Amino acid sequence: MFANLGISVKTTNLIESIMARIEAATHRITRRRTSDQNQRWSAAALLETEKQIRKVKGHQHLALLRAALRGTPCSSLAAA
Repeated sequence: MFANLGISVKTTNLIESIMARIEAATHRITRRRTSDQNQRWSAAALLETEKQIRKVKGHQHLALLRAALRGTPCSSLAAA
């Protein structure tokens, strides 16, 4: 699995890049009264930055990672 996804997910750069884009999109918002408003602003920022994000290298193998994290056998997914 590391050979397939190791290039993209061995560091936290993916997460940090997205968080930086959310911060850039929401840095001028000063009056967030409830957590519901925070979630709406974050969702709006994610939808806006989604257009600029490229695909993860090895994205077709993410199902194997999901299965490994859940503890299900990966042999059936590897054949698919």
